[in-house]
Amino acid sequence: MAKTVDSLFVYGTLRRDARHASHAMLARGATLLGDATLNGAAIYLVGEYPGVVPSDNQEDVVHGEVYRFDPKSDLLTLLDEYEGCLGPRPLYTREPLPVTLAQGETVTAWVYVYNHPVSKKSRIASGDFLFPYG
Repeated sequence: MAKTVDSLFVYGTLRRDARHASHAMLARGATLLGDATLNGAAIYLVGEYPGVVPSDNQEDVVHGEVYRFDPKSDLLTLLDEYEGCLGPRPLYTREPLPVTLAQGETVTAWVYVYNHPVSKKSRIASGDFLFPYG
């Protein structure tokens, strides 16, 4: 039987320091586990928000936070709607990926992966939406 994924890695407007109203929705339904990184991914500015895509280079890192939630709650349904995961051409897909917490533990967490081309988007070289210049 597959293990239930009960964590979410956030890297943009859902982060606590983004000071975005959407964070309140996450904070009401989840507990912060701490800062984390996602290896083998790149982050791009796709509007006023970021999008993460897989990278062939495992040295590419995206910085964010991990939250634990009750998988029986409706939190993911609400976040899927917020992230544009619904419809025939979703903006993001939600995928279970390994992320590394600051203390070194690796957990499987849901990650919203950008679902459109990034060839004409600006890459955030630092890997951190909140601190794009390092």
